[in-house]
Amino acid sequence: MRQLFCNGSIWLLQMRVATPYLVTVQKKRKERREKERTEKKEKNRDGKENRKKTLLNFLSPLRSATVQCLHFFRFLLLRQKDFNNRCPFQKNVKKPDIGLVRKNPINNGTATEYLPIKERFC
Repeated sequence: MRQLFCNGSIWLLQMRVATPYLVTVQKKRKERREKERTEKKEKNRDGKENRKKTLLNFLSPLRSATVQCLHFFRFLLLRQKDFNNRCPFQKNVKKPDIGLVRKNPINNGTATEYLPIKERFC
């Protein structure tokens, strides 16, 4: 084996004989380094997966709570919309004399039901 090394300002070429002992030592060092690298990568990967799991465990109830809040606000908006449609003082709303027409959600909004006059309020 040839090896270049610098001694001060002079480059020297050193000859080193590759004995079987040196070759086995180098192979063992190389194998050990590769093993350490793979262990380090696996450890990092496990750490990332654990972080993902803890993050998901933290976010899943938060996500479900957010979805529930959104559904609740959607319900309130729809209720407000229905409430506004029932208001007798609102202009440009066609109303029959017997009561307000409201779509029935049971039959996909095809059937209508009439609210009595006493239920009309703003």
